[in-house]
Amino acid sequence: MDKSKIEVFDNFLSKEDHGEIYTKMIDPVHNEDGSVQRIPWEYCNRKVSTFFDINGGVVSSDKPTVIPYNYGDNDHKNKLRYDTGLNDHMFVHMLYTYDGRLSPFLSLMNPIMAKIKALAVHRIKANLELYGGKVSHKSGFHVDWSNTKTKKGCEHMQVGIYYVNTNNGYTEFKDGTKVESVANRFVRFDGVTLHRGVSQTDTKERVVINFNYFGDKSYDINN
Repeated sequence: MDKSKIEVFDNFLSKEDHGEIYTKMIDPVHNEDGSVQRIPWEYCNRKVSTFFDINGGVVSSDKPTVIPYNYGDNDHKNKLRYDTGLNDHMFVHMLYTYDGRLSPFLSLMNPIMAKIKALAVHRIKANLELYGGKVSHKSGFHVDWSNTKTKKGCEHMQVGIYYVNTNNGYTEFKDGTKVESVANRFVRFDGVTLHRGVSQTDTKERVVINFNYFGDKSYDINN
């Protein structure tokens, strides 16, 4: 993979815009009446949700435990998923999906959307990892969306990750590149780029927001 395809932008938002996101996702402010405005989180029992056909290709070179994914319906027959241990879980908040799921907190993303100039959005999802011990957990290398037949990502899709808080976790790419979790940092790369999240060991939580969108790849989001 060409490392030039991984673009890192620090101090991405104003302090006020970043602070608004941080407050809603990590450190909510209590109102005078005792109410709190905070994003609700939904438990997810795995970090990578990509399915693999038994006879199909494997996206990750790692060899975690393979578990049959048994719903009993035709869509999931002969399919497996990876489970990489007791720390293979997280909390998520779906802000937007292409099929119509809209969060009441979606407006928090307006400052980011204004900078990336997306022409179309597939998904916006916030991920929350809680402290899981002194040893980091590494999810499997993956792409965020893959064709069910070819098992390949979409080269026209762009992936963005916005880091809400600073910690010693990071995003690791298949070529060895690492992007550390620094608050108010944004990283952009192509939808075919294999990557994975690595959990933190120094803070209670690690929060990132994942964007899958389409836009002009030549656009300089710094301007």
